[in-house]
Amino acid sequence: MFIVEGIMKCYSINERQTILKLQAGDFFGEKALLGVTKRIYPIVAETFCSVFSLSKANFDAILDKFPQIAVVVKDMRKLFQDIINII
Repeated sequence: MFIVEGIMKCYSINERQTILKLQAGDFFGEKALLGVTKRIYPIVAETFCSVFSLSKANFDAILDKFPQIAVVVKDMRKLFQDIINII
């Protein structure tokens, strides 16, 4: 999701600690789109928010239509997987 306006907070898994504050121009959920991982941390709107959402099906359709983007996404997917394996 891409945040158009508003403020959101990302919380720890137990929802006791704020990890990150997100605002207009920020995005989240990219690892799920890339197929690296599912949702890990809860994201909660702190104010009214407008967001753009891109479904996995639409994302995959874009990759099918633009194979040059798929090459970059494949590299990003590998990078994310390597980082997750280190952590």
